[in-house]
Amino acid sequence: KLQTERSQSGFNPTPSIDFLHENGHQDTSSLPIANTYINCLNLPLHTSYAVFKDKMDFASGNTHGFGRA
Repeated sequence: KLQTERSQSGFNPTPSIDFLHENGHQDTSSLPIANTYINCLNLPLHTSYAVFKDKMDFASGNTHGFGRA
């Protein structure tokens, strides 16, 4: 694939999601991190969906401009 071709999603580079975990440890204080330069969303693992949703809602509601969320 040529470097100038676009992915099927229309984004270049293709968006990706990475799950953050270290030796099975789940950090409930961690927030998601968005890297807009490489179109990557880094999601920490949480103990429950409720904690995950709370962190996602907080991060997306308090992010302004480019950079890291």
